[in-house]
Amino acid sequence: MRHPHNHDMNIESGAIGIAVAWGMGTAFRGVSGMTKSRFAAGCGSSGFLSIRAAITGVAFLALGGCAVIDGDRSAQPAGTSPAQQKSQQVNLPAPADSGTEVFILPEPRPAQGVAALSGPLPSDTSLNGFAQDYAVFQSVLNDASTLKLNTPNQVRHVLQQLRYSEPKRIARGWIAYRALIAARDPAFARGVQARVAAEGRDNVLANLSGRGVYARRIDGAGSATAAVIETIAADNVKMATLSQRFLTAARDFQSKKWGSLTPLPEERTVDTAALEEGRGVFEAIKREFSPVSTAHAASAPLMEQVLAVAARHVIDEQEAQSQLIDSFTANSNSTRCLRWARLNLNQCLAAAHFPSEEAWCTGKHGLEDVRACWAKVLPRSARLKAKEE
Repeated sequence: MRHPHNHDMNIESGAIGIAVAWGMGTAFRGVSGMTKSRFAAGCGSSGFLSIRAAITGVAFLALGGCAVIDGDRSAQPAGTSPAQQKSQQVNLPAPADSGTEVFILPEPRPAQGVAALSGPLPSDTSLNGFAQDYAVFQSVLNDASTLKLNTPNQVRHVLQQLRYSEPKRIARGWIAYRALIAARDPAFARGVQARVAAEGRDNVLANLSGRGVYARRIDGAGSATAAVIETIAADNVKMATLSQRFLTAARDFQSKKWGSLTPLPEERTVDTAALEEGRGVFEAIKREFSPVSTAHAASAPLMEQVLAVAARHVIDEQEAQSQLIDSFTANSNSTRCLRWARLNLNQCLAAAHFPSEEAWCTGKHGLEDVRACWAKVLPRSARLKAKEE
C-alpha cells in the first residue's frame, strides 16, 4: 500500500544513513529530520566499525526492516481468496421477531487488515459488498482488543492493520454496515412495505433520496434508529477503550531504557466510565430514539441517509443503493474527517523516533481521531467525553 506521504521512505533512508555514519565513526545528525534515532527492535548501536561492517549493517537494516515505522508499503494478498472471503459470513444479533428475514453481514479478515482496502474497488457493489469494507475495520479493532500491547512489535502489528488509504471506502462501508442493521429491524421493514403498498414502489424510491425527513417518518424508523445507534455506541466504546490502552502503553514504554528519551506531551484521556454501567447506556439510547426528536438534529442528516439506504434494501433496489451510497460519501463530512485523521497519523509517524511515540500516534490519531469522526452521531448521553488527566 502506498500512502500519500512517503514518510516511510524518509525513515528508511534516515536509518540507513545513521548506520553508515556510525560505522565510519562519525557523529551523523539530521538525516531526513532525525537525530540519532534508536529503535526498540535492536537496530544500530554506537561505536566504530570498519567500512565493511558498516555496509553489512546497512544490508541488515534493509533486509530486517526493523527501523521502518510505517510498515509494509504495499497491500499483500489476503490470507484467503476473494471467493472464500465472500463466503465467510457472521450473523448479526437476532432480531426481536424471529419470523422476519434476517440479513447477514460478511466479516472478512484479510491478513493486511484495512491496508488491503487500498487495492481495486470490489466487483461486488451490493450493500453487503460495501459493508465488507467497514467489517474489515471492525475485525481489526476486535483483534487489537485481544492483544496485551506490551511490546513495540504488538503496537506495530495493530498500526499496520489500522492504516488505510481509501477514506471514502471506510465511510461508505460504515453507512452500508449501519443500513443493513436498520433494514433487518422488523418494525421498520413492515413500515417500508406499508409505504410501498400505499404510495407505490416508484414514488417511495423517488422520496428515498437521503435528504429531508422522509425515511425518518416511515413507521418503525425510531426502532431502526435505536438499533443502529446501539451498534455505533458499542464501536465508540471499543475505540475509546483501545485508544486509551495505546496511550497507556506509550507512557509505559517511556519507563523503559529504549522507550523514549523525552516525555510525551500531556494528553486528554477518554472517560470510559460508561463501561461500568452495563447496558444502561444502550437502554438510554433506545429511550432517546423512540421516537427520534429534534434534539438529535446533529445526527439527523446521517441517519436519514442510513435509513434511506436501508429502505431501498428492504425494497431490493440494489443498483439504486450503490449509486445513493456513492453520492453520500463522495464529499461527506465523514470522508473528510477520515482524510484528516489519516493525515494526522502520517505526520505523527514521520516525526516519531521511539516506540513510545509510535504507540502514542496510534492511540491518538489511528483510533481517537477516527472515533471522533462518528461520535457526534450519538446522542449526548451515549458519547464518551474527554477529561483531563
